[in-house]
Amino acid sequence: MGGGLTKEERKQVFYVFSKIDTSKAGHISIDNLKKYCTGWTKEGLLQVLKYACATKTGEISPGGFEQFCKSRVVYAWYLYDKEGSGSIDVENVKDVLYDMLKNAGDEEIDTIAQEKIKQWDTNGDGKVTLSDFTEYVIKSIAAEKDPWEFAQE
Repeated sequence: MGGGLTKEERKQVFYVFSKIDTSKAGHISIDNLKKYCTGWTKEGLLQVLKYACATKTGEISPGGFEQFCKSRVVYAWYLYDKEGSGSIDVENVKDVLYDMLKNAGDEEIDTIAQEKIKQWDTNGDGKVTLSDFTEYVIKSIAAEKDPWEFAQE
């Protein structure tokens, strides 16, 4: 992964941005997050704003959102999508889990990998795109969960 996002990665990041920016104001406000993330705590919403480089006005600019995705989400994404195919499946997740959970058995790894794909896959095709993954990470942060924790969900 180079210094910036590819054209396809930027497209997926801004797709997620536009889903959250329902007012089409060109930025994500806490009100946008509240509408997108019903049921989240105020603290969780503030965590997303904090992690996504919110401005002093409490809004996330497209550039701030892209920077958040580039620095946190895309790094994690490439742990799974090592081949650069643009999607990840249960086998990609299992490969990472074997590295992370050294003492786990095959059955446990398979179960966790299947659960992760179900959580991340928005259309049920068994493949997770960068936009699916980005949405999951944002929702996890806002729900005050650690999006990188695998054994606790």
